[in-house]
Amino acid sequence: MQLTSALNQLEWPQTERHVILFNEPNHAAEWGGTTDPESYASISYFAAQWLNTESENYVVLPAAADLAAPNGPVTMEAFTFWKRALAAEPDLLYQLDAWNSHSYPNPGFVAAPTRTGQNSLRGFEHELAFLDQYQIKEWKVYITETGWRQTPTNARSMAYYYEYAHENIWNHSQVVAVTPFLWQGAPGPFAEFSLQNEAQSLTYQGEALFDLIAQSAAVLLTDSAAASGR
Repeated sequence: MQLTSALNQLEWPQTERHVILFNEPNHAAEWGGTTDPESYASISYFAAQWLNTESENYVVLPAAADLAAPNGPVTMEAFTFWKRALAAEPDLLYQLDAWNSHSYPNPGFVAAPTRTGQNSLRGFEHELAFLDQYQIKEWKVYITETGWRQTPTNARSMAYYYEYAHENIWNHSQVVAVTPFLWQGAPGPFAEFSLQNEAQSLTYQGEALFDLIAQSAAVLLTDSAAASGR
């Protein structure tokens, strides 16, 4: 299969090779101009099954759905999409190693982290509740897209927003990774989401995220020293 041949040519930074099968297919623009959960399920099942037969250590994740998308001409509500996909290919979940989520602070990518709805930072919890109905396993969750659209109104709130999310949401026992969107989108349509601006300086949310990383690293070092008796 050309997919696995291409993947094997890449230099992977770790032994686990994480592969995401497509992106937000509940948007017609991401799936050939139409929302078609049945064809997504069929193609993804084939790809996942193939990857699981390879000798390489692939970790297969499904496409994350847009949890804020409504039912309409060019989008399909996320759980409507997944219900149809899994009705068409019930064994797809057995081929997946973990779950993939785009849990954004909607509406507008600017909501406070305290919101709890399906279209909030806690969107992955709604997905886990949905998956529990199928009783497959306790799913590990990779939040592969999240983050705010930084505006003059919320810029100074970024430190609080990231700290709250880190301490109250992203510390969920089933979340194994959180990767904010995106490193640098400036100049361009994603400039307001960027962690680094066009001048290659950190934005307010970039500073907030890196401060959290530094604090977490300091805690890990302190715990390690305490454990070793130093």
